[in-house]
Amino acid sequence: MTSANLGLPFIEAAQAQKHVTHNEALRMLDALVMLAVLDRDLSAPPAEPAEGDRYIVKAPGSGAFAGRDDQIAHFSDGGWTFYPARAGWICYAVDEGALLSWDGTSWSAALDVLGGVSELQELARLGVGTEADAGNPFAAKLNNALWTARTGAEGGDGDLRYKMNKESAGNTLSLLMQTGYSGRAEIGLTGDDDLHVKVSPDGSAWIDALLFDRASGAAKFNAGLFLTGDLSPASIAADQNDYNPSGLGGASVLRLASDASRNLTGLSGGGEGRLVALVNAGAHDIVLKSEDAGSSAGNRFSFNADVTLLAKQAALLWFDGVDSRWKLLAGPQPAGGGGGGGGGGGGRELLTASRTYYVRTDGSDANNGLANSSGGAFLTIQKAIDVAAALDLSIHDVTIQVGNGTYTQPLTLKSTAGAGKVTIVGDAAAPSNVVISTTSASAVTQEFVRGAWKLRGLKIQTITSGHGIVCRGSYLEIDAIDFGAIVSTQLNVARGATLVAVGDYTISGACSAHIIADSNSSVFINGRTITLTGTPAFSLYFCGAQLGAIVQAGGSTFSGGASGVRYSAILNGVIAVSGGGANYFPGNAGGSTVAGGQYA
Repeated sequence: MTSANLGLPFIEAAQAQKHVTHNEALRMLDALVMLAVLDRDLSAPPAEPAEGDRYIVKAPGSGAFAGRDDQIAHFSDGGWTFYPARAGWICYAVDEGALLSWDGTSWSAALDVLGGVSELQELARLGVGTEADAGNPFAAKLNNALWTARTGAEGGDGDLRYKMNKESAGNTLSLLMQTGYSGRAEIGLTGDDDLHVKVSPDGSAWIDALLFDRASGAAKFNAGLFLTGDLSPASIAADQNDYNPSGLGGASVLRLASDASRNLTGLSGGGEGRLVALVNAGAHDIVLKSEDAGSSAGNRFSFNADVTLLAKQAALLWFDGVDSRWKLLAGPQPAGGGGGGGGGGGGRELLTASRTYYVRTDGSDANNGLANSSGGAFLTIQKAIDVAAALDLSIHDVTIQVGNGTYTQPLTLKSTAGAGKVTIVGDAAAPSNVVISTTSASAVTQEFVRGAWKLRGLKIQTITSGHGIVCRGSYLEIDAIDFGAIVSTQLNVARGATLVAVGDYTISGACSAHIIADSNSSVFINGRTITLTGTPAFSLYFCGAQLGAIVQAGGSTFSGGASGVRYSAILNGVIAVSGGGANYFPGNAGGSTVAGGQYA
């Protein structure tokens, strides 16, 4: 007879050699009690088993293990004994460090067989992937963690709320985020019951950047508020209704520019409490029209009057969800609005030091012009002129530095505010490197402009029609200019204007006349060296003065030759050469004085 569970042999009454039966039972107990196997991955016996070694035979068994799949193989007295497992047996696999259980069909992880652990109560410590300690009784070392709500089908309600509790208001309950175990950010109830968001550069010094008051819900910014999401849309070329440039949804700052004064009747993308800063980055006014029916009701501006953004001005708008309108928080006050910072429409940017703007053929008029790079410089000279004209120069000067290349846009100089001078500079050593070449238009026009302008180091030429420089009712200085082929007049000065050559210059192309001074204007080219190359031809004359205009050219040196009439003084025009004589100016034909004109 044998025992019911382990099959241990019993000693029969009056049995002979009782020790044999007794020893067999002891051997079975030695094999099965406190069961631990060395391996469960062998389907054939190991080459050199040791006395007492135990294995679980991996299917399909072979050799001495044949037909013994999943049984306990015990090596004893030089041979193998096999024990079929019974449901519920527990075995420790030494090589895996795993506790196994026989479920009647296979060996599996003991907890799986038991259906998992449903409760762990009153644990003092728990470490997941790492060791917990007294300071951190729960510790986990892993790369991802998931908390998901139990669904209604699983007996839950689909919600998930993570609850943390502290003893009293003076205690701290927070989420601390670290780098290298040094704190960098903390969110929670730190020392009171308000919600704090703190940051630290080193884990020691902490900045309470944001606080939400527990009673009122008010947010307090203790370290400044920055609007990011900078958007520079394409230049506005027409009045805009429901303005909605691409990317508006993610922008907090809109840098606007226009080709002329333009109206905006509304802005899309409004939402309760949204803030948007509008910056006029161009040279022309942008008018925000108040309650204009051109835009949908929910996109309109609601001011007490229109708001005009001059160049470099900005306005901060807030969307009022109650009225469904954009309101003005800060910026130029509406015209006629009465009081408030900024006055009626605001003022120009006041320079406190001289400034340089850059123009390059690889620039962009969407840039601010303040860096000599493709990402900083303007594309057109006119853009730089417009920006400079929008400033209050005070006593400071502005330089427009133009990079090498050919620029085909006609230039219009504009009035400036202040006592400073604006100089457009190309390459004074080699003016032909920076060319202003226009078609059917004058290259540079300055008409009734307030303020002082200067052109230096440029080559000027026109195609089909157009003057080189037109100066009327204004003041202009030139230096190191190369006058190329120009269809009409190279210097056309009229209506009380004053043009002064403050440096030497070059004439390399033909034209109708180098100088025509008209209507009480004044041209001063005295004391300069004027170099002519290639014998340019002047179809009218080299220098002319009429209607009370004066040209002072005494003491100048003309290097090189030309063809055409040397001068013409008519209708009380005066050309003063300080005794230079009839052949003073370049040409191959004599000059003339008619109707009160004087040449002296």
